[in-house]
Amino acid sequence: SQCYSFWNRLRESRIKMKTLLVLIFILVILTIFTDTSPILTENEAKQILRTRREDRPRKAGFPDEPMREHMLYLQRLEQRSEEQFLEHWLNPHCYPHCNRNLVHPV
Repeated sequence: SQCYSFWNRLRESRIKMKTLLVLIFILVILTIFTDTSPILTENEAKQILRTRREDRPRKAGFPDEPMREHMLYLQRLEQRSEEQFLEHWLNPHCYPHCNRNLVHPV
């Protein structure tokens, strides 16, 4: 009984392996004969690189809207850097080199 089930499982696994190999073989044949290879030719790659890529869909509004968002982002960065700078200069544990009255900042 156990021996029979072992041979049965072995036969089933061989059948599964054969069907998998047949499917892979069919896919390879289709890929070769229908020119749907995942490997691009040099001309196709250059054409793809030439085309304009849009990372995200354009938002409704004025065409300079992304630039305004970028300017707001830069303002936030600048404000954060100023806050960090002032935290450094006004830190009471950082005297004398952080004291503006004693040392001129470089």
